[in-house]
Amino acid sequence: MRKSIKLYYLSNSLANLGNPGYNKVSQNQPSGYRRYSLMESQLRPPRQQLNLLQVFRGVAAILVLLFHVHLLSEQKLNQEVFFNLFQFGWAGVDFFFVLSGFIIFYTSRSDIGNKKRLKKFILKRFVRIYPIYWAVAGSALLFSLLLPSLNRGFNPSQTLQSLLLYPTPNPILNVSWTLTYEVFFYIAFSLLIVCGKKVFTPILICWLLGILLKWAGVFSISSEYELLNFLFSYYHLEFFAGCLAAYLVSSNTRYGRFMLYAGGTLFIILGLSVSYKLVDIDRIVFGIPAFLTVTGAASLEAKKSFEVPDLMLYFGDASYSIYLTHGPVISVLAGLVAKAKLGEIENNYLMFIVGGIALGFGCMCYSFVEKPLLKYSREKLGLGKSG
Repeated sequence: MRKSIKLYYLSNSLANLGNPGYNKVSQNQPSGYRRYSLMESQLRPPRQQLNLLQVFRGVAAILVLLFHVHLLSEQKLNQEVFFNLFQFGWAGVDFFFVLSGFIIFYTSRSDIGNKKRLKKFILKRFVRIYPIYWAVAGSALLFSLLLPSLNRGFNPSQTLQSLLLYPTPNPILNVSWTLTYEVFFYIAFSLLIVCGKKVFTPILICWLLGILLKWAGVFSISSEYELLNFLFSYYHLEFFAGCLAAYLVSSNTRYGRFMLYAGGTLFIILGLSVSYKLVDIDRIVFGIPAFLTVTGAASLEAKKSFEVPDLMLYFGDASYSIYLTHGPVISVLAGLVAKAKLGEIENNYLMFIVGGIALGFGCMCYSFVEKPLLKYSREKLGLGKSG
C-alpha cells in the first residue's frame, strides 16, 4: 500500500512538473498547511524554499516589533508592557543577520568566482532591499516634514546617506542601521563572486581576525572613526556564522534535530535571562543559538517534510515590510495614547492592540506595496519571479 502511495505522488509530481499552478498540496492534508519534502525539491526547480526558516524570519520580525512596543511603552507611557517578557526582542536582529548570511551563501554559492553572475546578484539584492525601503523611508521623511513633532532634524547629507543605506548616526528609519550591515555583506559577497575563493579567502581571514581581536579588546578604535568601527563591528561575525551554517547544511550535516531543539531552547533561555536581568551578555552571544537553530532547521527540512501553517509563512513573506514599518506606526500610536492619557490604564491590553495594529499595517504594506513593487521591479529588470 505504501509503495503504491509513493508511486502515486511520484507520478503526480512528474506529471505536473513545470506547471506553475501546481502547488503540491496533498488532498488529505489539513487545510491551511503546506507540505514540502526533499523528493519535491528534487522534482521541481533546484531553488527550494526552506519554509521553516521563512517562519523563523517572521518570528524574528515580530520579536523586534514586540521589543519596540515594550520600549516605547516605557518611554512614552512610563509603564511596563507584557511583563517585560519581550525586553530581549532586539535579538531578532541577530537572528536576521545569521539567517541572511545563510540564505545568501545557500542560494548563491555557485556564483562564487563567476564574474558573469555578478550583475544578476547585485540586481536581485538591490530589488529586494531598496524599492520598498525607499517607499517607507520616503513616506516617513514626508510625514516628518509635515508634522514638526516627528521631525528629528534631518539635513540633506544625512538624508542622502540614509537613503543609500550608508552608515549614519541619524537614519530616517531607526531600524535602517541594520540594513547598512546587510548591504555591506552583499558588497563583500559581490567581491567574493568577482575575486573567487583563492584571492578573497586571505582577505576574509584577516578581516575576521581583526573583528575578533577588536571584540576581545586586543585593540580599540576611537568612536570618532565611525566607518572603521562599522567595518570591524562584531555584527559581521553573525553573517559569517550564517554562511558557515549554509556550508554545513550543503555538506549534509548530522544532528539537525538536536541542533534545532538546542538552538531554540538556548535562544529562549538567554532571552528570558536578559529580559529579567539575570545575566548581562554581549548581544552577539545570541548568534550562537541562531546559528544552531538555522543549521538544524535547514538540515531537517532537506531530509523530511514539514507541515507549515500558511499564516506563519505569510508573516515570513511580510517580515521585511513589518520590520520597516512597525517603528513609525508604534511611535505615532504610543504618542496618541500618551496625549489622550489612556496610558494611565495600567494593563497590557492597550499596547497589545497597538502592536497588533503595527503588525497588520506591515502585512498590508507587504500585500499592497512591497509585493507589487517587487513583481514590477523584477519584470523590468528581467529577473523573473524569484528573488
